Amino acid sequence: MASHWLPFCRPWFGRLWTFQEAVLASDLLMICGRKIISSKILIEAAKELRRLTIQYRCLELQAIENHENGFRAMEIVDSAKRYLTTHRQLPFPYLLSIASSKLCLDPRDRVYAMLGMTGKGFQDRIQVSYSNDPTKTLFQTSIDCAKACIEDGFLDILELVAGRQRVPGSPLGVPI
Repeated sequence: MASHWLPFCRPWFGRLWTFQEAVLASDLLMICGRKIISSKILIEAAKELRRLTIQYRCLELQAIENHENGFRAMEIVDSAKRYLTTHRQLPFPYLLSIASSKLCLDPRDRVYAMLGMTGKGFQDRIQVSYSNDPTKTLFQTSIDCAKACIEDGFLDILELVAGRQRVPGSPLGVPI
């Protein structure tokens, strides 16, 4: 693989909190060593490479630990940013589907990291808690998340659990 493509293979692009920070940032600069580039330029490059269908050849079809490469990650950031600009919030099942492919240490973060990009009413129904009993709060976070999605008419949440392996400590059929 050519060394100039290596920055697009870094695990940074696959991290959950990185996604949240990138989407909510008003201006995002990407820094790798001594090189600095605007995320806007990186996003446009990713779009053009996808259009030309050469992005995967550049990366030799290599994903970051079975997650996203930098090109794909930046396209998702761009899509979320554009949606937020016009709608002011993102649908939570959409955010959960993104979170499911991102790296994080605590499974509760699959919900907590996404709350800032959804509506206030939804946020108010999820209590952020990193208590001493992570299994108890994971279970409660899972239930609260599923309940809030269903109450808001986001029945798509049920599709997210189909065929997924259960996270220990979460109820069966809840997508975190």
